[in-house]
Amino acid sequence: MASRKRKQQPEAENVSLNDAYSTTTRELQNLEAANKKRATIAETDLVLVVAQFLKELKYFETLKCLEQESLVPFVVTEDKNRIVNAARERKWTVVLQEMKQVSLSPKLVAFVHEQIILDLCLSGDHETAKAIFLKSNALSQLKEGERDRYNALIQTIQQKQKVREGLKLESDKLARLLEEELVEAQPSELLRLIGDACKWKKLNSEWPSKGLISRTTARRAKTLIKQVEEERASEDTSPASKCFHSISFGSSSYAEHVAFSPDGTSVVTGSVDGFVELWNPSSGKLRTDLEYQKNEALLMHRDAVLCLTFSTDSKYLASGCKAGSIKVWDVQTGKCVKKIKGAHKNGVLSIKFVKEQIVSGGYDQLVKVFGMQSGIMLKELRGHSSYVNSVAVLTAPKQVVLASGSGDATVRIWNMKTSDCLKVIKLKAQSPGDSLSVTKVIPTPNGEILVCNRSSALSLLDPKKNFEAIKEFKSPQQEEFISATIDIRGGNAKFVYGATREKSIHCFEFGTGKLVKSITIEDGNEIIGIEHHPSKKMISVITLKGPMKLII
Repeated sequence: MASRKRKQQPEAENVSLNDAYSTTTRELQNLEAANKKRATIAETDLVLVVAQFLKELKYFETLKCLEQESLVPFVVTEDKNRIVNAARERKWTVVLQEMKQVSLSPKLVAFVHEQIILDLCLSGDHETAKAIFLKSNALSQLKEGERDRYNALIQTIQQKQKVREGLKLESDKLARLLEEELVEAQPSELLRLIGDACKWKKLNSEWPSKGLISRTTARRAKTLIKQVEEERASEDTSPASKCFHSISFGSSSYAEHVAFSPDGTSVVTGSVDGFVELWNPSSGKLRTDLEYQKNEALLMHRDAVLCLTFSTDSKYLASGCKAGSIKVWDVQTGKCVKKIKGAHKNGVLSIKFVKEQIVSGGYDQLVKVFGMQSGIMLKELRGHSSYVNSVAVLTAPKQVVLASGSGDATVRIWNMKTSDCLKVIKLKAQSPGDSLSVTKVIPTPNGEILVCNRSSALSLLDPKKNFEAIKEFKSPQQEEFISATIDIRGGNAKFVYGATREKSIHCFEFGTGKLVKSITIEDGNEIIGIEHHPSKKMISVITLKGPMKLII
């Protein structure tokens, strides 16, 4: 890591969600304490409503802290009947999915796991029952509190006989216990309650003549409302079109690559001077909650950073540079946990995490697979006759399939297990001047791949139809697309954005291919890259020798 200062835009007042809410709550509570007719609200109910609000905003770290400090487990769900009915009907997949969203008591979690294991044993699937038993930490509660029941469960699994005496499926009892422990709350319950409280005070002529809250708190509350509006923008069906942050990298630097973290908390840039920086996408400021960035000890390579990617859990960040090295960073600590020297000759152009492996493509025309822990090259995929600009992991039944896009104007589909090339795809030219160099390959939730290949059309390929182009997103002025991204909020593709050399960004409806919006980037030279936020209406755009733009 190295130290340097970045040039940033003027910063607005930074008010955290906790500060804004807690200050407002204190003033409301002081006013209510003076009211002899006030209604009493249980502290746990207040905590749960606040917790639900944090969950809606996806402030999971704050939610975790609230649970730990208040000692109130988060047991709020928007649809209690869903998990209750699933338990009664023994739809265990649904039950387990819903349980991930709440913090049930250890005893109840143990009971759920016990019922799942018994149901599997009754159906004859003792191997799966044994696997769940061995992985379940919750069953230690059963072992400590009900030893006989625990031993009977072991015997049922091991002997592969009928369910032992003293054990039985109790789906109705489980449904009743879940109904008793869970609390149902509708979306925006906190805001609704605050609004109702204000209306009640007005009706009872108890609205203070000098205002309900101080000017400082009012300003903070306004900031809170803005944050809520930004989070709800993810539900907006309109395309991104307005620039709300511009991040400068100084007079002699600019970003070569940009990527959003899967959890949406960071947008990372890799610069021509070797620095890797994580920014807050909501504020457009450097993330100083990361201690190493607060101390200006930034992540860096000795050469220009050409590609970046996050692990699916956003815990790790991998970066590739012009010298051909790959570094893997722990995002929270800033520590380089793995360095792979000489991964590619002359530079690493593309990189992706695939489980415990790293897949990369480079100027040496090769696609390589490295072990993340060992850093050892495990596979080398040959076939391209030019540099590999993009790699992507595709969803496929029973196998891991990789797509690579190259300057040789082809997309190759690989079986990662066998290293076999399953398909070579060469798209047709849209106009005589098209170079067809593939710059980006993007998978969609439905398994198709979007290909950007320096032509006037982005092509959507369907693997179910032998990778035939089933749709094209055409530039209105026959401009050459150099990068693209897809809006996949909520797990569904909504819009396709294509960036052109002429600094235009065209937005198309994914379903119809219809052009719905075009915007022009004013600063910098040609556009280098474009990426979409995983859960919000936001795109990041980087330009040659220019700033990064965040557009909503």
